[in-house]
Amino acid sequence: MNITFLTTFSIIFLMLFGSVAATFSENFQQFLTNFYGIITERQLSRKDLGSGGSWGGGDQSFVPGNVTRRRPVVFVNGLSTIAQDYAGNRDYFLQHGYSNAELYATTYGSGAETMMTDSITCEHVRAERNLIEAVSAYTNSQVDVIGYSMGSPTSRKAILGGFCVDTGEFIGGPITHLVHTFLAVAGANFGAEILCKDSEPTPILDACNSLNGIVCNSTFLNDINSFHGYEGSVIYTMYSKVDEVTGYRTCNDQVLTSAIPGEALAVQYNETDGMGHFGMLYVTVNKQFELISKGQL
Repeated sequence: MNITFLTTFSIIFLMLFGSVAATFSENFQQFLTNFYGIITERQLSRKDLGSGGSWGGGDQSFVPGNVTRRRPVVFVNGLSTIAQDYAGNRDYFLQHGYSNAELYATTYGSGAETMMTDSITCEHVRAERNLIEAVSAYTNSQVDVIGYSMGSPTSRKAILGGFCVDTGEFIGGPITHLVHTFLAVAGANFGAEILCKDSEPTPILDACNSLNGIVCNSTFLNDINSFHGYEGSVIYTMYSKVDEVTGYRTCNDQVLTSAIPGEALAVQYNETDGMGHFGMLYVTVNKQFELISKGQL
């Protein structure tokens, strides 16, 4: 599974020098305002983060409710990143046949600015759930979801629904019917073993707390892992044995940190691939594209 130097270089170049992300298109913003209200539009557009808080949506010629040529994809950021950081991934999809009306991202949290004090809050889960529902309605289609790092458990809860463990709020039933393919990339699905290694008795990062954090057996992770197959019609995972953030195994080596119960395929990168956490997020975009676009080319 070694990636050639040329492919690696081109993908890193694309990630670093890809076009600057912009907020949602005016067409999609208007759709959000008309059908979900101005509060939801602001929640998802994240203009408080500048031009990098969100992206996606059709141009003014796009008619909401029209089916796009390909299933739209929702990209879900990790703890230390924002939508802007996945502009290179988006550009790769654009260069391989997708349109802006088929690619979407909002930002939960504020990336590196709040990573020390953030966790998987009900507010974050609601935001991603709202985006999945809105994109599905806007394109009259199922969607595909790519969850990166902490974005994987966050989006899994968004799809599962139920009660938020931090607030007790009921956010609705499962929305599995809206999702075709779910792909977790370097997902903290059973924990982030290395990041949260010294989380007892008091976690350094709020993301490693035992209620709604990404530490083994947190209330949140036990909730999303107690159900199987709800993430979508097809579930894929991608992870590395040398991930310096999630690690490879957790819970006293009992489980793979990035596995998802019921997954159809797990793509594992080994020591010889040298793929760290952020390499998994960005350098493997060609494999992400391959899995997401299966049956659509």
